[in-house]
Amino acid sequence: TQWGRVSMEDSKSYLDQALQAVIDEQYVRRVFHDARSNHHLERIRESMNETVEILNDHARRGTFLPKRFEYDLTEYENLGDHTHLSALEFPLKNGSTLYLKGRVDRIDTMDKDGTLYIRIVDYKSGSSEILDPNKTAAGVELQLLLYMNAVLEGEARLGQATAPAEILYYHLRETMLGERDKVPKDASEQDLKNLLLKKYASDALVNSDEEIKLALDNPELASSKVQDTMPKKQMHLSEKQFRGLLSTVKKIVGEKAEEIEEGRIQAKPYRSKDESACTYCKYHSICGYDANLPGFEENKSGNQNTW
Repeated sequence: TQWGRVSMEDSKSYLDQALQAVIDEQYVRRVFHDARSNHHLERIRESMNETVEILNDHARRGTFLPKRFEYDLTEYENLGDHTHLSALEFPLKNGSTLYLKGRVDRIDTMDKDGTLYIRIVDYKSGSSEILDPNKTAAGVELQLLLYMNAVLEGEARLGQATAPAEILYYHLRETMLGERDKVPKDASEQDLKNLLLKKYASDALVNSDEEIKLALDNPELASSKVQDTMPKKQMHLSEKQFRGLLSTVKKIVGEKAEEIEEGRIQAKPYRSKDESACTYCKYHSICGYDANLPGFEENKSGNQNTW
């Protein structure tokens, strides 16, 4: 079946089969023998059905197609000259080399004028990740940018030019019962559904080229059911800015690797205008950081260009 064109009936059927297969594989059928356990299973099924509907609509809105799922980046070493990806390779001053590994949830691609444009999708069950290039300068939120560097290099080993299109955090969270209370009593069932579906809104760094943006998300192709679930926060970058940001990440990771190798692990928490790494940290008693003591400093990040 064409990507983004699976009916909800078929989706639910496939989902039931997959869920049952997982239950059988894990030998946990005996767990679901009472009303409470079966209620939890139905909540899981309901949440997964919502997720599938959103992902199907998201696919329908664009012309990018999935190329790889749950992809181990070291698999790229089997392509081209069979060497390590330089994007994940960091030579250190002591003569050793740090090799990083990673697995990407989903890699989507689109061919435009001979260039393969890349979208990386990362599924998250929480909502704390906000893609922000200004945080990158402070060494925060490097993972997906590092992955994009690796995918661009890996796909280029197949002999085609590559370019970044989008890095997307896709938030998948279970419906909270209290969310229904936010809807006016005279609201329609569709209004209720739209509110509940907003929890899937995501965060993205997007190539600002208009053709690429439309290929990623064309509202005219959306289903009538879902209109407000696309990225709630997008930062648009020119391709030059995007590549500059990716270069910044490569440099920062190399610097952090040197610091770790040299034993430099001082407490220097990240802080921006609106938040601090210490706000929800559970390890204050271990790191001993205290802004009131001499010698302690914060890793501050402001509104600056990091490319």
